[in-house]
Amino acid sequence: MRVRPFTPSREGAAALAARTVGRDDLLATLTRRLAGAARSGNRPHTLLVGPRGSGKTHLIEVLLHRLREEPGLVVAKVDEDAVGVASYADLLAELGRSVEVGRVAGDAASWEAALAASLGGRVLLAVIENLARVFDGMGTGGQRDLRSLVETSGQVVILASTPQLFSGIGSRNEPWFGSFAVEHLDPLTVDECAELLGLLAGAGLARPPRVAALHHLVGGWPRLWALVAAVATPADLDELVPVVEALVEQFVPSFQQRLWALAPNEARLVQALGVGPPAATVAELAAAAGLTERTAATALGRLADGGWVRGDKRAGADQRRTWYRLREPLLRLHLQYRGGSSLQEAVGYVRAWFDPALPLPAVAADREPELAVVALTERPRPA
Repeated sequence: MRVRPFTPSREGAAALAARTVGRDDLLATLTRRLAGAARSGNRPHTLLVGPRGSGKTHLIEVLLHRLREEPGLVVAKVDEDAVGVASYADLLAELGRSVEVGRVAGDAASWEAALAASLGGRVLLAVIENLARVFDGMGTGGQRDLRSLVETSGQVVILASTPQLFSGIGSRNEPWFGSFAVEHLDPLTVDECAELLGLLAGAGLARPPRVAALHHLVGGWPRLWALVAAVATPADLDELVPVVEALVEQFVPSFQQRLWALAPNEARLVQALGVGPPAATVAELAAAAGLTERTAATALGRLADGGWVRGDKRAGADQRRTWYRLREPLLRLHLQYRGGSSLQEAVGYVRAWFDPALPLPAVAADREPELAVVALTERPRPA
């Protein structure tokens, strides 16, 4: 099966549907919701939220394949790589070109008229990927104009995606506040990752202990597992280190660009979570990053809003304290790998933890939390 993990829109919708795992319930819900828009007066705007690689574009392509049989819908799509959307008129132009409305003068009113004429009484399903970037380019005025078009025409419903929630739909002062049904994409479970790996590379690659260990190390986003299927042999997956290093190499440019865009205090905290214990309190992170606790707490709040970290409470521990950890396990491995650390010890420890047939390596007690991407002492070892 030829897979394009970074450009699923270039694959056939049937191929994407054949390897869709863990999204059946969400697909059924979205199909009913948006098909209903073509048959009723409801205009249920939907926002898919999930980080890069979580399968948003894949899901949208499969959904649109199902919806194209709806005679009352016209689908217009703004691709995730669309550039130059700096105004409301630019957005309308992207939508108009998607449905081939022909030559238009270029101003917003002309595009509105052309789009309305192309519908013939049908409903326009406007698909906008990376909505945060598009809204930022349009500004509040453009967002307000789009809201006006939607409300006055009664013929537009929006399906959008974004890596994380943003103020343009979360702030009470913004035109689109409260307008979207928000659907969060969850990581695939261990069993779902094994199913996807089996579909892409054959059941021989999806050995349960190795899949569980790799899931613990890199997480459950579908793109990662499509890449595993592309780079791993059964021997590689047994050893695990070659697979993990290959994945880290694939994402070096992406992680570098994202890390460089962080403010200095935030970058220090991410670095501290990458090379130190996998979970730490505000006080511990402040000390590691050389910041005051107040500064660290403020920066961690921004990192949580941006999808970099999450805060958890620990059962049986002081519930006034929050332990922070990186949301993306692969980011921790990236920071260690790029910092010159060998992944052999950490990966080997996790590999043995999930395979009772292997003895746990002898590791000093104070090193165990550092070796686990997430503290393995919180997860019982399989019997």
